[in-house]
Amino acid sequence: MSPTINIFGGVVHILLTKPEPGEEPEVEVTPSDILQRVAAEAGITSELILGDSRGVEAVRARDRVIWLLRMDLGMGPSEIGRFLNRDHSTILHSIKKTGEAMLHPVP
Repeated sequence: MSPTINIFGGVVHILLTKPEPGEEPEVEVTPSDILQRVAAEAGITSELILGDSRGVEAVRARDRVIWLLRMDLGMGPSEIGRFLNRDHSTILHSIKKTGEAMLHPVP
């Protein structure tokens, strides 16, 4: 079982096949895995995502990483903030912004 990335509506989703009952998953997805995969998909470096860049590509990729860490790994805003070297309020803003964008996509 290997993680794959599927882009749908501008949001990255990590898809894992669920193991059979009693089986352990073959792959454990870590925050660093998500960071690396989003960076690769966006065609930028993970350093750019972790840095201070306000460029469109870096911000969108950073928002994707934040969304996945929250929704797929269940990390809290403070924990995500420590991982990305951001304040928890910045993380909360990103989650809200991404959620609203998913509800009201631009045509």
